[in-house]
Amino acid sequence: YEPIAADLALAQQAFVDELRSDQPFINDLTAHIGQYHGKMLRPALVLLCGRATGRVGERHHVAAAVVEMVH
Repeated sequence: YEPIAADLALAQQAFVDELRSDQPFINDLTAHIGQYHGKMLRPALVLLCGRATGRVGERHHVAAAVVEMVH
């Protein structure tokens, strides 16, 4: 994970940001879900593919977060 550590941290932040709501009960639910994000292998693969094909940008961070959410 080291070559993409900074990008993975940004993807994790995008994950947390997308789970945030203005509804307190939804925040309670998503706080619970946010604790179980696993090894982040799929987001790491998205970021590694982005790096292999060029520069990794904000869209890659969002895509990595979405991949983890769908999983």
